[in-house]
Amino acid sequence: MKKVFQNTSEVVHVFAQQTQSEGRNQSGSIYFEENRIYSYGSHYLLGEFINSETIIINDFGYSVTTSKHINELINATSQHNQFYTSSIDIKYIETEIKAFLKCLTNARKPEIYISNITKLESNLSKWVDYCKENKVTHKYKVKKSDYKYKKILKIANSLLTREALEKIKAKGKKDAIKQKAKDKRELKIKLDKFNTYKIDRFKIGKFDYLRLSQNGKFVETSQNIRIEKSEAKKLYFAIKKKVDIRGQRIGYYTVNKIDNKALTVGCHKICIKSVQKVGQILISE
Repeated sequence: MKKVFQNTSEVVHVFAQQTQSEGRNQSGSIYFEENRIYSYGSHYLLGEFINSETIIINDFGYSVTTSKHINELINATSQHNQFYTSSIDIKYIETEIKAFLKCLTNARKPEIYISNITKLESNLSKWVDYCKENKVTHKYKVKKSDYKYKKILKIANSLLTREALEKIKAKGKKDAIKQKAKDKRELKIKLDKFNTYKIDRFKIGKFDYLRLSQNGKFVETSQNIRIEKSEAKKLYFAIKKKVDIRGQRIGYYTVNKIDNKALTVGCHKICIKSVQKVGQILISE
């Protein structure tokens, strides 16, 4: 069993599969043991699977590098239920809401702070429901009967007037339109850089992308994961022949599904056009 991996991306993706008990990168700056993964030592628990389908990610980053580890773990475990410490730590949430309420007093655009408060409450409520439904025993467990939770719920509900709700919805729609246009521009730039080997990873929108490695030995993903060319070629032949590939293994990963939009392998949702483009290169060699 391989225990030392090429880079951080491989470590977090193998951890996300939960198919082996330990692993680390070459420098040891990120490693996992059983259901827990650490950044720069046991003092910083980066993430913890509380069951086979759910992970708690510690998003209280201390450094630039640890913040990168957090983002990589978020992407690598996107196929699982994800909860973040900033969304389930009730003491932290209580402090944040107090700060937003203070800002709300003289705010020119109160809907911004109201939106922040209700978002905190909404995420916490999802966690509370999850704890109850799944009988969670974790240290961050929050019950519906918890006094602090009831207080947070009361504050959020009191702020959601019809006027505030309409402003929040309008702002949400406006922001979504702006983000979609921005993503479209950024995607073209990042894809060009990825395909010319100027960057090794990027994440924009819901899809991932493929390229052939510079040495021609691997197929690489935009999440910085490498697969042996021979394995990728074999899988593409199966796709071309319309074989049911669900459940097939490729490297450390399992194929979940394929449709006319994407090939889903673990956390990767690979754009089908990218699959076809690289696949045609593989079978033409």
